[in-house]
Amino acid sequence: MFPLSKLFPLSVLAASLMLSGCWGEGSHHARSSVDTGDGEIATTNMNFRATVKYTEAGVPHITADTLKDAGFASGYVQAEANACILADQFIRVRGERAKYYGPGPSVQAPLSPYFAGANVISDFSLRALGIAETAHLNFSRLTQESKDLLTGFAAGYDYYLEKTKNLTAVEKPGRFGKCAGKPWVKPVSPEDVFAFYSMVAQYASGMQFVTGATYFASPDGSAQSALPKFVSQESASIPKISRQEHMLAELDRNRFPDIDMRNLDMGSNGWGIGGTRTESGKGALLANPHFPYTGARRLFQMQIDVPSVGYNVNGAALLGVAVPLIGFNQHLAWTHTVSTAHHFTLYELGLDAGNPLSYTKDGVSKKITEKRFRIQVDAGGTEPLVMEKSFYYSEYGPMINLNLVNSAFPAWGGASITKASAAYSYRDANISTADQMMDQWLQMGKSKNLAEFKKAFDKDPNGACSSVLWVNTLYADDQGNAFYIDGTAVPNLSPTAQSEYLTSITAREPENLFSAPNPVALALLDRGITVLDGNRGVNDWLEGSGASGCPGGNIPYAGMPQMTNDTYVQNGNNSFWTTNPTDLTGSSPAFITNPDQYSPLYGYLTELTKGVSARTRMGLKMLMASNDPGGSTVSPAGDDQKFNAKEIIDNLYSNRAFLAEDLLGDLLERCDRIGNQNVALESAPRSVAAGCDALQRWVTSPGKVVFNTDSGVGPAVFRTFIGHYTADTKPAIRFGVPFARTNPAQTPSGLPAIDSDNITSDVALLALAKGLNDLDAVGIHYQAGNSTLFGSLQCLQQSKSVPPNAVPELAGNCIPWGGTQNTEGGFNIVDSYINDTDQDTMYPRVSPSSSDILPNSGNLSKADQVKGWQIGFGTSWHFGLEFTEQGPEAYGLVSYSQSVDSASDFFEDQDQRYSNKEPRKLQYLTTEQAKEGAMTLSATVAVPAASLAIPVVSNP
Repeated sequence: MFPLSKLFPLSVLAASLMLSGCWGEGSHHARSSVDTGDGEIATTNMNFRATVKYTEAGVPHITADTLKDAGFASGYVQAEANACILADQFIRVRGERAKYYGPGPSVQAPLSPYFAGANVISDFSLRALGIAETAHLNFSRLTQESKDLLTGFAAGYDYYLEKTKNLTAVEKPGRFGKCAGKPWVKPVSPEDVFAFYSMVAQYASGMQFVTGATYFASPDGSAQSALPKFVSQESASIPKISRQEHMLAELDRNRFPDIDMRNLDMGSNGWGIGGTRTESGKGALLANPHFPYTGARRLFQMQIDVPSVGYNVNGAALLGVAVPLIGFNQHLAWTHTVSTAHHFTLYELGLDAGNPLSYTKDGVSKKITEKRFRIQVDAGGTEPLVMEKSFYYSEYGPMINLNLVNSAFPAWGGASITKASAAYSYRDANISTADQMMDQWLQMGKSKNLAEFKKAFDKDPNGACSSVLWVNTLYADDQGNAFYIDGTAVPNLSPTAQSEYLTSITAREPENLFSAPNPVALALLDRGITVLDGNRGVNDWLEGSGASGCPGGNIPYAGMPQMTNDTYVQNGNNSFWTTNPTDLTGSSPAFITNPDQYSPLYGYLTELTKGVSARTRMGLKMLMASNDPGGSTVSPAGDDQKFNAKEIIDNLYSNRAFLAEDLLGDLLERCDRIGNQNVALESAPRSVAAGCDALQRWVTSPGKVVFNTDSGVGPAVFRTFIGHYTADTKPAIRFGVPFARTNPAQTPSGLPAIDSDNITSDVALLALAKGLNDLDAVGIHYQAGNSTLFGSLQCLQQSKSVPPNAVPELAGNCIPWGGTQNTEGGFNIVDSYINDTDQDTMYPRVSPSSSDILPNSGNLSKADQVKGWQIGFGTSWHFGLEFTEQGPEAYGLVSYSQSVDSASDFFEDQDQRYSNKEPRKLQYLTTEQAKEGAMTLSATVAVPAASLAIPVVSNP
């Protein structure tokens, strides 16, 4: 959407217009009730006032006297740019998508969408989690500061809907024009906003199960009995739907591939650099989250200044969150990366004989309880259909069909490795951390030094343990400190439980951590899943206070991995273990030598035997060899090996890839050996000479071995090669130099030794041949004399906004997009998308289908409309910052721009800057600067009261 200056005359805004808001026609008083689509709900009239100053790229700088007023302005400016996304998320968390959008596409053919539609599954599952209901019940226990922010945000969002509801179609900014007036775009209460935060808090835990694992859990083990029933059957289509139900006896499990709980469509790089490694002698920071470019996980930049509480932060928030989550103030800066820690534990329950709803724990019988939920589904008639379904709960939490999460597990009641009849449940460490979410980030933003910043993790006003949900935190300040902490919500297991868990995956010999692994337990560990014996109380979480534990059973501050130094801390979505491999004193116990002094649920175990990701190693290489440009022309910190803000952002834009730098020389040696001989590819022998030539041209090009838009076709050849090579080789034989735990930054490395007698069947050359076949299939030319640029193969072209169930259209231009994938061990991560709806929303977008994607090619698409690598994920809000004598100096972008409205001036303006490697100098405004020339946003708003009519429940 357009900012205020696009909605109202500039001449008026220049005079610092007061926007006097009202719900009633021609009145300056708000109404006492509002229709939210579910009938009239009582409201409370509240006054709000703040100033908003827009600077370059549509970034709002908000100044307010109170947090309530700041929240109001935050809700308003976010709605300006992204109202439809927010509206969708508010009905999503209430379990109302099917009510407005219909059942959604079936995720399980040949089941009808009314039984397996994406919206039906999502609505039932979210209601079963009880997120909205719990948020409404628990809102009163929040701190006053949290309540003020949420109340203000709801009012600002509601006020924007009211101010724009009577605009004509021409006046409505593009995206909002597509959903304005729709029944799902309705006022929200502060409790609704809190419910959304609770959903965000569970992204890495309970929300991973809402795509079917809880929905298809049934005591008799059959998917058939898990399906919902119709309560109302007014629609003429019901008999047809019912016949489809009877056609299916059992679900096709192949439709549900094993789930990796670490693959959250989220990632990040983060550096905190200490004063000994910077030009100023003060701290510096790299913030580089990798998030979807569409949907609710877009990041929105803003500065919020509330002098009365000492808060002034410039940064970016996930859409719908009232304050910046990644940013900086006058004295310190921080960023986040997605943690490897486990935020829930699964419990295997050995069921009592003959009773699938009972298990025995330490000799005491425990019941599995049932709850029934109802949802409404739009079937195209005058009234929505009503459907009802049962869900089941143990003492730990919801029951799940773990067989859908990992096929190594039985369906409910089947035999597991240790139980004759088993079922599975889970407990979520983030189930209540949203209670302190606003307090956590407010305290971080108010902090003036490291001691105050650490206090935000050590204690919170509720007396509960603080948590940053599911992200690591990396920090730097103007005193030259660098700091890392995994302050996420992690279950607090007793030493006995930890020991028994380790025994379940290894014999635990000192010289060989994984000498006798349980393959199933290890496979789950690799996927971020911890399974405990739910029949034994020793596996309950430890609850307490202070250093001994948390009221919610999470690990307290004293047990969180943390490191402080004056050199650097870094994270690229591996565990804390390699935060700084050379620092033996910044943490206690030392991370690199004694990681097992921390809970195994922090996710470091597999790294000790398999190593860390190539992306993490790329980051370490730039930090540890800071005057070596490697395969690029960019020296990480220059000849002086001291970083400044511009050099930090240039490191990101260098588009280096670790595996390309490490393996390309060995691959080209193989090219020399085979020459013009054919590679013995099973499908058909072929020459790789042209591909080898393309790689050689890449190596000798002016830009060298990087993934820039002008890099030629070499990056495409290497990406498809490494994709196939990784898929075709086991880690133990993939490299010539194996992994060494004592040298994780530099091992493993190199390709295996060449077998000259079998060069035509060399596994690396076979992978290269497969990759060239992929490029041929898509029509990508790599032969000598070809002028193809990588930016023509990898680009970003956003989609116009259309309502759910409509046909999407491409918008704007296909913008050349530099960047790398994890496939090649890149650092500046970008990736393609293959689903045809915005991430976490139901707004359609143009995308290739899964059948258009070539396997092991980095999601290379052969679809005509979106051929090549169409980017939809990766580097999002990002900046490089150094503290100087003049204050924070930072350069960065929101790579996909501020607005999802294709008619906005801020739809793709920053996209173009990213493509050209032209970051903005980020403006950190003082209170006086932010008020100068700002517009005043003032209104009396009728804030809806909480409504407990969220799920319709009938207990059996």
